[in-house]
Amino acid sequence: MTVEQGTTQEYRSSLHKDSFCAEVVRPDTLDPIIWAAAFIWAGVVWFASSLGYLDGHAWSLFFFGAGVLVLIELGIRLLVPAHCRDLLGTLIWAAVLFWLGDWDLLWPVILVTIGASILLRGFFRDLELI
Repeated sequence: MTVEQGTTQEYRSSLHKDSFCAEVVRPDTLDPIIWAAAFIWAGVVWFASSLGYLDGHAWSLFFFGAGVLVLIELGIRLLVPAHCRDLLGTLIWAAVLFWLGDWDLLWPVILVTIGASILLRGFFRDLELI
């Protein structure tokens, strides 16, 4: 390598500087946060299970909680443009986690979400009429 070419590191950084590739390979800070939260959730569920609070439903609760975390990630990616990326894989991952979890935990959450959505929609509709 000659002096004109510079070091290998300078050459590699110049390839990605001010190019489309630099935008694509920017570091994702949300993924490690969600993974850390999933590990913390796994520890909390395992601890509660070892104390006898879960009666054999630890895996179901873990997968359900992990699915909720992935849905939170999906919501953040939808609302915050800086974290936007392909969401189909995240949605499929959330569906797989919910499928692995207990459906008895999922249906009450779905019903409460639908009810809260109906209440909020009615509340905000009444506010707009004032």
